[in-house]
Amino acid sequence: MYRLAVLPEYRGHGIARRLVEAGHERLRAKGARRVTALVAHEEAAASALWFAVGYARDERATRFVTTL
Repeated sequence: MYRLAVLPEYRGHGIARRLVEAGHERLRAKGARRVTALVAHEEAAASALWFAVGYARDERATRFVTTL
């Protein structure tokens, strides 16, 4: 999942959860078996959402990036 966002005034109404569930349904239908969500370390609310919908933090992986 990439770039899931809900406007602040609409947060807390289950919209993000429904978006994640819809994404899961579409991915499952295409044969996906695993989903990754990228979350910035400082995004506590985003981390809370992913934990709430059943994701676990993967301590084995590190993301590497560069700016050109």
